[in-house]
Amino acid sequence: MDTTTADPAVQLTPLAPLVDRVVAVAATAAATTEVMPPGHETWTAGARAAYRAFLDAQLADPTTTSFAICRAEDAVGVIRMRAVDEATAEVGLWLARDARGRGIGTAAVRALLTIARRAGHRVLVAETTPDNAAALGVLASCGAAVHPEDGRMVAELAVPMGARNGPVFEYAEDAPVLTGADDVLDTIVPGLYGQSVDWVALPVSRLTPEFFDLSTRIAGEMVQKLLNYHLNVAIVGDITTHVSRSSALAAYVRESNRGRHVWFVADTAELLERLGVR
Repeated sequence: MDTTTADPAVQLTPLAPLVDRVVAVAATAAATTEVMPPGHETWTAGARAAYRAFLDAQLADPTTTSFAICRAEDAVGVIRMRAVDEATAEVGLWLARDARGRGIGTAAVRALLTIARRAGHRVLVAETTPDNAAALGVLASCGAAVHPEDGRMVAELAVPMGARNGPVFEYAEDAPVLTGADDVLDTIVPGLYGQSVDWVALPVSRLTPEFFDLSTRIAGEMVQKLLNYHLNVAIVGDITTHVSRSSALAAYVRESNRGRHVWFVADTAELLERLGVR
């Protein structure tokens, strides 16, 4: 399935059906050193074969997800994501010369961030050369922190786990399920530095079922962790089934909704209405 980016004309399309097309584009509109490891200085039949083998190896690697970057249905580059560990993935990207400087790379990276979130990654890392202004510009526009390391430029890009809606940070419906206070620290808090938000909205679907069993203390620990960072908490969604099974939870919900820091609401619209946000 195609993944549409912020620019509707730019899409990330699974690479496998487009390998031959991508090889042809690379050979006519990019340098060999931009698309594959060193070994071929110019495009020859051998270089094409080597690049095809390089792509085939990526496709066969279960830790790597590769896409053709398409604009108006034409392949103009490749972007890939290789899992380094459960939280981190490495990113590689190249674009055809006539596709550079048009926002296509930025749109592709931002689309990949959504894919990374769904895969459970929290950080994307990338390396490039100090003189690769185009790549550094793309990474900077996506909010990456870039630093030199051993003659290379290393970028780290936090995977956004949601989006700001006025004074509320809405945790995404496709973000990882939160299972405890450590997840709050690792997944939510780092992405909120520098943002003016007072509330964190957590969808019911992104909370472990044990959250609603007060005997586990998970709810109290997660909520308290956010309150320690001066962040109020809204649990968003239908909790009827959970409340019907626990009088303690029902009492907790009633008491919380009388207060100012922890609310249970049906949807984000109800939360914003209670906050007086139009």
